[in-house]
Amino acid sequence: VILVSFKESVIPLMMPVIIFGGIFSGIFTATEAASVATVYAFIVSVFVYREIKGKDIVRILIDTL
Repeated sequence: VILVSFKESVIPLMMPVIIFGGIFSGIFTATEAASVATVYAFIVSVFVYREIKGKDIVRILIDTL
């Protein structure tokens, strides 16, 4: 049970690693880290978990604007 839960949580848990790793290693600033995290979350939501569909993307962009 624990291994299954860990396996399912590896992809979402990579976001803090990307953010903090990028900032502390000097690869990007905090603002750039936010952008990278947003792109990562989008890719994971669309391609890995398939929670966001094509028609949802347009609505999300309109709401954001």
